[in-house]
Amino acid sequence: MSDAFTTPSDLFQPEVAKEYVGYQFPGSLGVLDRLSNFGPLGAEAPIQISGLGILQNGGRYIGQYEENPVSKPIANLGAKRDLANPGTAVDTLQLQGRNDIGVTLARRLGPISIPIADLDKYTAAGLAWAEMEFARQCARQMKEEIQQAIIMVLKAVIDHMTSTLHTLDVWNAVARTNPSVALLVRLLAKLGDRSQAINSFLMRSEVAQDMGLEADSKGVSGVTDLLQNTGKFGALGRLLAIVDDATLTTADAGFDKYHTLALGPRMINVEIKDFRFFQPQTVLDTEVANINARADYDFKIQVPGMQWDKTNGGANPALSTSGLGLSTNWDVTYSNHREILAALLTSNVSTN
Repeated sequence: MSDAFTTPSDLFQPEVAKEYVGYQFPGSLGVLDRLSNFGPLGAEAPIQISGLGILQNGGRYIGQYEENPVSKPIANLGAKRDLANPGTAVDTLQLQGRNDIGVTLARRLGPISIPIADLDKYTAAGLAWAEMEFARQCARQMKEEIQQAIIMVLKAVIDHMTSTLHTLDVWNAVARTNPSVALLVRLLAKLGDRSQAINSFLMRSEVAQDMGLEADSKGVSGVTDLLQNTGKFGALGRLLAIVDDATLTTADAGFDKYHTLALGPRMINVEIKDFRFFQPQTVLDTEVANINARADYDFKIQVPGMQWDKTNGGANPALSTSGLGLSTNWDVTYSNHREILAALLTSNVSTN
């Protein structure tokens, strides 16, 4: 309320709470842990997350976009030398650059209100419990938001590419076309010989169920998957990650659409640019005093070979399919579509 009487609170020290988040966040990554540089693929993971040191060491960042200048491949760099005509003029080629611009999202966690009288109801730790619990839930929410942003962006940039270069759509509104190993093979074929670089699949549990039922009906498990310990059925020697994120399904007439992603190394970069807790405040003008707390954080998301469209998308986009996840808010910068190590399968599932 505008006329609230507040005083600084000793609920927690902002820097200590930030350290709790720094310890909690990597452990709460879930599917991001499996597909990020914190997981088994390391530097070859599709999702590269950086900036976690800010969670423990502080930091401040102001800026809406992130410039990422890189060099373009030089076309026709190699050529035959004409030794019989040493004076013949030759074309001079140019080394040019491009800018894979990323965008920053400014996010808020809270504010929350904690009745002082309730602290002792939960634990004898009281204030210490509140400090740790708020930090734990902040870390969990950050993970959920960043995961959602990553999946939205991956779908958006693939959709933005010309025609069906990296998409395979077998969905049918009348007769289901369920996911299968054969469809994953066809999806990989979209990248030609670059399909060898694809090292993981990301899918919903409903898709995974159909894949498992197919494998069970054939009575044979994928030998490659078993030998490489890459997860379940039909992963074709690639790492398998399952997450029931709402972005991986689209409601449609007849049956819902389910989206499965094939991903290669370093497809998307995420950097936490800033995280800060504000000094908690005790609100005294109510019958029961409350302690209010809040945290803010910023994170940058960037895709090599693509750039955020500043005109269409603007600054600080909404975390939604009409904002960050809108395909027209992204532009192509790649020279060859096979630089984008990702492909998208859209199919039915047997349960919906």
